[in-house]
Amino acid sequence: MNQQTASGTKYSGFVYKSCAETFSFGYTWFTNSFNVVCDAKDVSALCTLKMENANGYETLGEKSLNLWRFVHSSNDVEEIIVKIDDDTMIQKHLFDEFIDEFAKRDAIIAGMINTWGGEFYWPLGRLYMFKRSALPPSDSVLWANATTFNKFEDAQIGYLINTTDIELTYHLDEERFWHADFEDDRVKIVFKHLSATCGVEP
Repeated sequence: MNQQTASGTKYSGFVYKSCAETFSFGYTWFTNSFNVVCDAKDVSALCTLKMENANGYETLGEKSLNLWRFVHSSNDVEEIIVKIDDDTMIQKHLFDEFIDEFAKRDAIIAGMINTWGGEFYWPLGRLYMFKRSALPPSDSVLWANATTFNKFEDAQIGYLINTTDIELTYHLDEERFWHADFEDDRVKIVFKHLSATCGVEP
């Protein structure tokens, strides 16, 4: 369930796997160590957390909301929560640096930070982290209203954390990691889609 950086900072990491369509798991270090969050009918042995519903891209926010409710109520997760896309490429030592720096700051949410019309700050979904204690109380209206962001799970977590204070955000340097593809003068890496069917081992 939980991980730690080389220097000992503890965190809980989550990566989503869809049983409708997914990228190749196993090619990144974190898909073998993070919690793999799957749809209800996914029979893959890679799954460590099963959600109640089968969610596609259009309802990714529903899957996220269920996950964050679990995180909020669980006693088995760490204060620092990390969500990463399966096609994000980042070296482990750089990832650890992000975690360690976030832990030292007063920031409550980190990622490639944007603002939602000036209402709140939110991080791009490829990689973000937040402090578990920053989630709203279980009876907060924010949980019910968060369904507005069913197609935007990254904006949704920003809505739940609900900060307009830039000092409480930590912007991750996007030049230090890549999403879906990477290219330099020696190599080009592009993740390809694999089709899969719910209830069938891919």
